[in-house]
Amino acid sequence: MRIVGLETEYALGFAPAPGVLAPTQEALFRAVADALVARLPARPALYYKGGEFLADGSLLHFEVARLDAPHVGLLEWATPECLGPREAAEYSRAQEAALRDAVRVAQAALADRGAPGRLFLLKNNQDRRGNAYGCHESYDVRERPRRGVVGWLALALHPLVLVTAALIGVAGLLPALALLLVPALLGALAQGLAGLPLVGRAFAPLARGLDALVHWLAEPGRGPGSGALAHLTLLLLRVGGALFDLTGPRVVLTGHLPALLPFLATRPVIAGAGALTPDGRFELTARARVLRRDVGAFIQGPRRPLVDIKELFFRRPLAFLAARKRLHLLAGDASRAEPTELLKLETTALVLDAIEAGALDAVADSVELRDGAAGALRATASDPTLRRVVARDRRTHAPLTALAVQRRYLDAVTAWVAGGAPERAGAGLAAPTKGRPSDASVPPEAGERARRMHHTAGADGAALGRWRAALERLEADPRALDRELDWAIKLRLLSTALTQALPDRPVDRAWADLAAWGPVNALLEAHAPDAAIDPADPAGAVRSALGRWRGWRARRAVARAGLAWADLPRVRAAWLRLAALDLRYHELSVDGGPFDRLVADGRVEAALDPAAVARAREGPPARTRAAVRGRWVRDPAPSVRVGWDAVVVGDDAEARRLALPDPYRSDA
Repeated sequence: MRIVGLETEYALGFAPAPGVLAPTQEALFRAVADALVARLPARPALYYKGGEFLADGSLLHFEVARLDAPHVGLLEWATPECLGPREAAEYSRAQEAALRDAVRVAQAALADRGAPGRLFLLKNNQDRRGNAYGCHESYDVRERPRRGVVGWLALALHPLVLVTAALIGVAGLLPALALLLVPALLGALAQGLAGLPLVGRAFAPLARGLDALVHWLAEPGRGPGSGALAHLTLLLLRVGGALFDLTGPRVVLTGHLPALLPFLATRPVIAGAGALTPDGRFELTARARVLRRDVGAFIQGPRRPLVDIKELFFRRPLAFLAARKRLHLLAGDASRAEPTELLKLETTALVLDAIEAGALDAVADSVELRDGAAGALRATASDPTLRRVVARDRRTHAPLTALAVQRRYLDAVTAWVAGGAPERAGAGLAAPTKGRPSDASVPPEAGERARRMHHTAGADGAALGRWRAALERLEADPRALDRELDWAIKLRLLSTALTQALPDRPVDRAWADLAAWGPVNALLEAHAPDAAIDPADPAGAVRSALGRWRGWRARRAVARAGLAWADLPRVRAAWLRLAALDLRYHELSVDGGPFDRLVADGRVEAALDPAAVARAREGPPARTRAAVRGRWVRDPAPSVRVGWDAVVVGDDAEARRLALPDPYRSDA
């Protein structure tokens, strides 16, 4: 089995009682974190974003959203390193249960501090304002280079690109640091002179002014130009990332990406969380609208990739030479339904196993995505009927839907697992090395044949069965899995709410009307989301809310579609009702959201062992380095700092560092 992990970002929300000022999101995070730490011990994290490692080996931290607003952000909780997809799903579900309990405690604590109200978290991918976040996946992979002439040229140039990016960073930051140092030194001198008798009063204003200048340069604030040093650092990272992207995607994971990207682009049919768009359409995943490129180093901005390789840019630049790497995926959704989470992780792990065995090369060579992986992802997401063509066969030019692409991957992986060459059967299993235990259920001396039999008869056989059953049922009826897949469950909920809001028309006609008014609704959401639509004069209300130019665009859209303005108030009210339900589906709160009520009513299938999930709340996985980390978190030593790959014990003067380089070792 391979190491699998999840990093889930949760939006922090608070509805204050009347007359109460809502706490900042950072304060909400601290209240939730305090409730978690009260139940499970924690230690300060050796991590560039700060945070705390908990006794289960996981990392909890506050993800700042904007440089100029450090109190605005998200709660991010990463699972410990898990051995296999099922264990990762269990720890993800355990974290969700822990957060529900923590929200209850945190809400009561906030009320005791004078801030009564309703605290909630959203485990989703995008808020109403279009801010994107979600769930990232990590997989330990074994590099399998496949390079042509361009790849070998990129490999030769890549060290030069890294050096150039580093030099640009140094050349940009040194003058900026000097610019910061000069007023800091002058300020210290002025502060000293301000303490002198007689002349001190003359220097005091200068000292205060220089101190304010230093803070303005160093700390981001609302004033233009403030935090110049931080903004410059971010700019230099983005420039360096752009340089890195010239060679990086052609150097790292070259044996994985050709076969992995078509699978990821079509995976939302079985793993999407579903989303209502501002233009009135239902999509399988909200991620499709924010993922603009296939592979790259994502620093900040709108051009997120499906596969993020920034760790190999500024955190571990020399790791492009390493045999094993962390595959970091931004293409996933934050899942609520257990079957969705498990299917997402299991199928991806199986595909990676088959890729590393060479069993998917033929599939990769046969599938040509339309507009690349990012374009195919958008096409897949935009069609809940699952009929849209997203690719074609390179040899026959036959059109392929997302389901057809998934079926090719399923058939190829099934053939490899059931009857592939013996040397292929062990791919993805941790290779036994000194200090690293092999899979306990596969004795090393049994050889590759035993490993293949284990794949066929064990967990992977069951995973293949779930994958096949899902595709077959979706082929028969795209909405058939409305008890297992998040997007289908949500579509059923939204469709029911839509028929209640527009009871005078069939549900398909209601969705069509919602999409027809989509251009107008999207303009309102982007520029006047709180505008009231007067039923007596909807056109005038839209013109007043949007202004002359945007109002003209709205009128033109209505005229082209042949719509009646009198319908807008009801359609707009229906969309607002669905948008609220779309968000609340992902809610973790004291009372729970619509999804929690479906679970309580037995209308969502379970896929995980409740006892295993309960165990995951109490401690780390036993077979990875998370077990070592968890022991150190609980260690009584007064000064312990914990990281992903190291533990530091003691104060700075006499600190002892314990390296944890191998994620498969649990006995360090």
